[in-house]
Amino acid sequence: IGRDLYNIAGASTVYAKPGGPIYASVTDVSSSGTSEIDLWSQTVAADVLNANGESLHFVYGGEFGVTALAMQLKVYFAGTQIYASGSFANSDSDWLVEGGVTRVTYSTARCITKLSTGLNTLFKFCEYTALSTLTFTGTNVLKITGQIAITGGAFITFHQGKIYHEAAT
Repeated sequence: IGRDLYNIAGASTVYAKPGGPIYASVTDVSSSGTSEIDLWSQTVAADVLNANGESLHFVYGGEFGVTALAMQLKVYFAGTQIYASGSFANSDSDWLVEGGVTRVTYSTARCITKLSTGLNTLFKFCEYTALSTLTFTGTNVLKITGQIAITGGAFITFHQGKIYHEAAT
Protein backbone atom coordinates (compact mmCIF):
# COMPACT_ATOMS: atom_id res chain seq x y z
CA ILE A 1 0.00 0.00 0.00
CA GLY A 2 1.25 3.45 -0.89
CA ARG A 3 3.88 2.14 -3.32
CA ASP A 4 4.02 3.08 -7.00
CA LEU A 5 2.91 0.64 -9.66
CA TYR A 6 5.57 0.46 -12.32
CA ASN A 7 3.65 -1.57 -14.92
CA ILE A 8 2.04 1.11 -17.04
CA ALA A 9 0.04 -0.14 -20.03
CA GLY A 10 -1.42 1.70 -22.97
CA ALA A 11 -0.92 5.44 -23.32
CA SER A 12 -1.00 6.35 -19.64
CA THR A 13 1.84 8.24 -18.02
CA VAL A 14 0.27 8.25 -14.56
CA TYR A 15 1.33 5.88 -11.80
CA ALA A 16 -1.49 4.68 -9.54
CA LYS A 17 -0.98 4.50 -5.79
CA PRO A 18 -2.99 1.52 -4.54
CA GLY A 19 -4.84 2.02 -1.31
CA GLY A 20 -4.73 5.79 -1.38
CA PRO A 21 -6.43 8.89 -2.71
CA ILE A 22 -5.72 9.78 -6.32
CA TYR A 23 -8.08 12.76 -6.72
CA ALA A 24 -9.65 15.22 -4.28
CA SER A 25 -11.80 18.34 -4.40
CA VAL A 26 -12.83 20.85 -1.74
CA THR A 27 -14.32 23.37 -4.17
CA ASP A 28 -17.92 24.28 -3.29
CA VAL A 29 -20.31 23.92 -6.23
CA SER A 30 -24.03 24.61 -5.92
CA SER A 31 -27.03 23.70 -8.03
CA SER A 32 -29.85 26.20 -7.74
CA GLY A 33 -31.57 26.05 -11.13
CA THR A 34 -33.70 23.35 -12.67
CA SER A 35 -30.98 21.95 -14.95
CA GLU A 36 -28.84 18.95 -14.02
CA ILE A 37 -25.35 20.30 -13.32
CA ASP A 38 -22.00 18.71 -12.60
CA LEU A 39 -21.19 19.10 -8.91
CA TRP A 40 -17.78 17.45 -9.46
CA SER A 41 -16.45 15.83 -12.60
CA GLN A 42 -13.07 14.07 -12.59
CA THR A 43 -11.30 12.52 -15.55
CA VAL A 44 -9.70 9.29 -14.36
CA ALA A 45 -6.36 8.66 -16.05
CA ALA A 46 -5.95 5.82 -18.53
CA ASP A 47 -4.93 2.44 -17.09
CA VAL A 48 -5.70 3.31 -13.47
CA LEU A 49 -7.83 0.16 -13.46
CA ASN A 50 -5.33 -1.97 -15.37
CA ALA A 51 -6.02 -5.35 -13.68
CA ASN A 52 -9.18 -7.30 -12.92
CA GLY A 53 -10.35 -6.72 -9.35
CA GLU A 54 -8.91 -3.20 -9.08
CA SER A 55 -11.40 -0.57 -7.87
CA LEU A 56 -12.11 3.11 -7.59
CA HIS A 57 -13.77 4.07 -4.32
CA PHE A 58 -15.44 7.48 -4.24
CA VAL A 59 -16.86 9.61 -1.44
CA TYR A 60 -18.79 12.84 -2.06
CA GLY A 61 -20.31 15.12 0.58
CA GLY A 62 -22.44 18.21 0.70
CA GLU A 63 -25.72 19.69 1.84
CA PHE A 64 -29.28 20.32 0.75
CA GLY A 65 -30.49 23.81 1.59
CA VAL A 66 -33.96 25.23 2.05
CA THR A 67 -37.03 23.04 1.79
CA ALA A 68 -37.58 21.94 -1.78
CA LEU A 69 -39.44 19.36 -3.77
CA ALA A 70 -38.01 17.07 -6.43
CA MET A 71 -34.27 17.13 -5.71
CA GLN A 72 -32.02 14.45 -7.19
CA LEU A 73 -28.38 13.32 -7.12
CA LYS A 74 -26.84 11.16 -9.87
CA VAL A 75 -23.44 9.51 -10.35
CA TYR A 76 -21.94 8.63 -13.74
CA PHE A 77 -18.91 6.56 -14.79
CA ALA A 78 -17.64 6.46 -18.38
CA GLY A 79 -20.76 8.28 -19.58
CA THR A 80 -23.21 5.82 -18.02
CA GLN A 81 -25.45 6.66 -15.07
CA ILE A 82 -24.57 4.29 -12.21
CA TYR A 83 -26.77 5.87 -9.53
CA ALA A 84 -29.88 8.05 -9.39
CA SER A 85 -31.42 8.89 -6.03
CA GLY A 86 -34.83 9.39 -7.55
CA SER A 87 -36.72 12.59 -6.94
CA PHE A 88 -37.37 13.40 -3.29
CA ALA A 89 -38.34 16.30 -1.06
CA ASN A 90 -35.91 17.66 1.47
CA SER A 91 -35.26 20.23 4.12
CA ASP A 92 -31.88 21.49 5.32
CA SER A 93 -29.70 18.39 5.64
CA ASP A 94 -26.25 17.04 4.87
CA TRP A 95 -25.65 14.24 2.37
CA LEU A 96 -22.96 11.64 1.66
CA VAL A 97 -22.67 9.58 -1.54
CA GLU A 98 -20.26 6.68 -1.44
CA GLY A 99 -19.52 3.88 -3.87
CA GLY A 100 -17.13 1.93 -5.99
CA VAL A 101 -16.33 0.86 -9.53
CA THR A 102 -14.57 -2.52 -9.79
CA ARG A 103 -12.98 -3.81 -12.99
CA VAL A 104 -14.21 -7.35 -13.72
CA THR A 105 -12.70 -7.95 -17.18
CA TYR A 106 -10.83 -5.88 -19.76
CA SER A 107 -14.15 -4.25 -20.77
CA THR A 108 -16.61 -4.69 -17.86
CA ALA A 109 -17.07 -3.30 -14.37
CA ARG A 110 -19.48 -3.55 -11.46
CA CYS A 111 -20.62 -0.49 -9.53
CA ILE A 112 -22.41 -0.03 -6.22
CA THR A 113 -23.42 3.38 -4.90
CA LYS A 114 -25.29 4.51 -1.79
CA LEU A 115 -26.71 7.78 -0.47
CA SER A 116 -26.91 8.68 3.22
CA THR A 117 -28.67 11.80 4.52
CA GLY A 118 -30.21 13.14 7.68
CA LEU A 119 -33.53 13.21 5.86
CA ASN A 120 -36.50 11.12 6.81
CA THR A 121 -37.77 10.79 3.26
CA LEU A 122 -37.95 8.31 0.41
CA PHE A 123 -35.09 8.03 -2.06
CA LYS A 124 -33.10 5.22 -3.63
CA PHE A 125 -30.65 4.30 -0.86
CA CYS A 126 -28.43 1.94 -2.88
CA GLU A 127 -27.97 0.93 -6.52
CA TYR A 128 -25.97 -1.80 -8.30
CA THR A 129 -25.01 -1.35 -11.96
CA ALA A 130 -23.13 -3.64 -14.34
CA LEU A 131 -21.19 -1.86 -17.09
CA SER A 132 -19.95 -3.32 -20.37
CA THR A 133 -18.04 -2.13 -23.44
CA LEU A 134 -15.65 -0.05 -21.33
CA THR A 135 -12.13 0.94 -22.34
CA PHE A 136 -9.78 1.08 -19.37
CA THR A 137 -6.76 1.94 -21.54
CA GLY A 138 -8.37 5.33 -22.17
CA THR A 139 -9.57 7.97 -19.73
CA ASN A 140 -13.00 7.69 -18.08
CA VAL A 141 -15.00 10.40 -16.33
CA LEU A 142 -16.44 9.84 -12.84
CA LYS A 143 -18.89 12.56 -11.82
CA ILE A 144 -21.73 13.49 -9.50
CA THR A 145 -24.57 15.76 -10.58
CA GLY A 146 -27.41 17.56 -8.85
CA GLN A 147 -30.79 18.76 -10.01
CA ILE A 148 -33.74 20.58 -8.47
CA ALA A 149 -37.05 20.38 -10.32
CA ILE A 150 -38.67 23.28 -8.49
CA THR A 151 -36.63 26.31 -7.44
CA GLY A 152 -37.37 29.01 -4.92
CA GLY A 153 -34.13 29.40 -3.01
CA ALA A 154 -33.46 25.66 -2.75
CA PHE A 155 -29.97 24.34 -3.54
CA ILE A 156 -27.74 21.28 -3.54
CA THR A 157 -24.14 22.02 -2.63
CA PHE A 158 -21.10 19.79 -3.13
CA HIS A 159 -18.44 20.53 -0.47
CA GLN A 160 -15.84 17.81 -0.82
CA GLY A 161 -14.95 14.57 -2.51
CA LYS A 162 -12.19 12.01 -2.84
CA ILE A 163 -11.49 9.18 -5.23
CA TYR A 164 -9.30 6.32 -4.05
CA HIS A 165 -7.57 3.57 -6.02
CA GLU A 166 -7.75 0.11 -4.46
CA ALA A 167 -5.50 -2.67 -5.76
CA ALA A 168 -6.88 -6.12 -6.46
CA THR A 169 -6.28 -8.48 -3.54
